[in-house]
Amino acid sequence: MKKLFILLLVITLFIQCQSNQIHLIQKNQVGLISNKTKVSDLDKIFAKDSLVKPHYEKNQPKYLSEDYEVYSKKGAHLLTINIENDNDTTSIIQSVQIFSPLYKTKKEISVNSVFKDLKGNYDLKKVTSTITAASVFVNELNASFIITNKDLGLSEFSTKSVSLDQIPDNAPFKYITVWLN
Repeated sequence: MKKLFILLLVITLFIQCQSNQIHLIQKNQVGLISNKTKVSDLDKIFAKDSLVKPHYEKNQPKYLSEDYEVYSKKGAHLLTINIENDNDTTSIIQSVQIFSPLYKTKKEISVNSVFKDLKGNYDLKKVTSTITAASVFVNELNASFIITNKDLGLSEFSTKSVSLDQIPDNAPFKYITVWLN
């Protein structure tokens, strides 16, 4: 009976660890996507989700979006995957944009976290401003955390430069981009 209990405990822990890996954000990896994942692997990785592929036709202009998008079966946008070479199934993945709170770092940071959570768990050195958002780069994860101008207290379209100390602690993330290089 004791051996059966230990076996069940080991199986439960194995399943739990495997489950956590499916949604783990770490350097050069988002869940089961790594810097070695090819476009041809995506169907297998997201067999239980809905993978929207770019559509190309000969002699037609390129599709508006050249990214792969992943949605849950319930329709929630999970990920957007940017590939290196369009229309090439052997191409590797350049980056993954994360929109779902299911995906978390080992320190439990997700798109549902706020800037204070990120600042308290990671070393932040660089912020880049664009016309519509600020991007906070975390070297430990090789990832950018995107905060909209609205959440920074700026007008929707602004050319103002933003520093780390100007970002409000309660600023939420629009999405997270993990760079796979």
